[in-house]
Amino acid sequence: MRTMTLRVQDLADAKGITAYRLAADSDRRISQSAAYRLLDGSKSTVSALEVSALCEVLEVEPNDLFVWDAGKPRKKS
Repeated sequence: MRTMTLRVQDLADAKGITAYRLAADSDRRISQSAAYRLLDGSKSTVSALEVSALCEVLEVEPNDLFVWDAGKPRKKS
């Protein structure tokens, strides 16, 4: 099965950004509880507004936020 995962924790750790700072610097586009869940990996979905805020705070492009795990390719029918 192919999956897409968020890299928020890795990106925030690399820049020394805490959940508190992520929420504060997002101008309320990311709630504090959502920021904590993003950093501990328990939040697996994000809105377009959150993606925009994450890109600004983490200083990355949208494609930097996601990892596509190709996994096993499916058999073609």
